[in-house]
Amino acid sequence: MDQVDELLILVSRLKDLKIEVSDTLHVAAIIVKLSTTWNGYRKKLLHTSEDFTINQLIKHIRIEEETRIRENKFAYESGSKVNNIESKKAGYSGKKRKFAETSSQNFANKKKTKTCYFCGKKAHCQNECRFYKKLKVEGNAG
Repeated sequence: MDQVDELLILVSRLKDLKIEVSDTLHVAAIIVKLSTTWNGYRKKLLHTSEDFTINQLIKHIRIEEETRIRENKFAYESGSKVNNIESKKAGYSGKKRKFAETSSQNFANKKKTKTCYFCGKKAHCQNECRFYKKLKVEGNAG
């Protein structure tokens, strides 16, 4: 509303200097001068087909301003009574998993249970088998 009052003062000064400003230009200047928080209402006013007089526009703006004040006051009063509950995602705890100290023991147990496909002995695989490696070297040499 302060911007509207400033424009009214400017128009009255222009009238004192005997410079006439048309009502449509005055109304358009008031609409354009509205703050960015009024963008939705500004678009509504610009897209209406009827032409407003200065007094009608001021009346509309005052009503809108009073409505916004009332809504903000109501939202503030009712907002303090609401319990907001924020929850995190169930799958993410925010902490990194630590490396288990028992994993080396598990690895040793798995290694003992492995059976070599080549010689049939436990505790190693075919690619670790000394008999397989020996045969492989002899096969490449000859």
